[in-house]
Amino acid sequence: MKTNQFLPVLAALAALFVFVAGCNAPAKTENTSAEVSTSNNTDMTAVKAQIQAKETAFAAAVNAQNADAVATMYANDAISMGDASPADTGPEAIKKAMTVSFAKRKQGAVTTYEVQDVYGSEKQVTEVGKTTIKDADGTVSYTGKYMAVWEKRNGGYVCIRDISNSDAPPAPASEKSIHVFDMPKDITEARWAATIRELNAVIAKMGYPGAGYVFYKTSDNSVKNNRYYFEGVWPAGDGYRKIHEDPAFIEASKKLDPLYAKIKAVELYRRVSRVD
Repeated sequence: MKTNQFLPVLAALAALFVFVAGCNAPAKTENTSAEVSTSNNTDMTAVKAQIQAKETAFAAAVNAQNADAVATMYANDAISMGDASPADTGPEAIKKAMTVSFAKRKQGAVTTYEVQDVYGSEKQVTEVGKTTIKDADGTVSYTGKYMAVWEKRNGGYVCIRDISNSDAPPAPASEKSIHVFDMPKDITEARWAATIRELNAVIAKMGYPGAGYVFYKTSDNSVKNNRYYFEGVWPAGDGYRKIHEDPAFIEASKKLDPLYAKIKAVELYRRVSRVD
């Protein structure tokens, strides 16, 4: 349903984090065969209300960042296909994807899932729904859509398949910073890579999971100088300014400044923009 919705929000969002629908916990002795409907005249209005109740519970688990609760909403043989990511098979994989998504989620973000249509029968229901994420101040930061297939097992609905994506295309990178350098003797590759990961995690939590820094090393051993390279990738519009003026980014940068100062002393630095 909604395993990575916070990546580009964000993600935004991001993200985002983007997941889409929920289901009820299957028993450990779950029978994977669907229960047979007792009537051919299914009241789909009543079914829709039941599915909305599941989605409301799913949203509550997401907003509480409770990956365990999310995982119990899926059947043991469920497959969830989130936006811009491989499919996740089974509750444990879905739980792991949600945990990653939560790490990129904006503080105070609130997710809701709205059931728009349901089709099928009492024993198996296909749902079409809408995802909305609002920031703490009520601003809508993400909208998306999803489809989910629910099956009635052991007296309740569980989700067996879902797929979701964002309404908005990923924002293109409009600006980059390029840093070419030789590694200072008192800094290791592992230490600098860890530093970049730490800063990228801060940027992702701000709602820009696609922005940040990428660290490279030349694979050409004949190159003796400036073997290292990292780039900063920033979103279109005023994303660069928003990131660099955010108190969380400023605080994280202050902690990392002493290390970067050593690289800055030896690097070749360029701010670049795309030429179409």
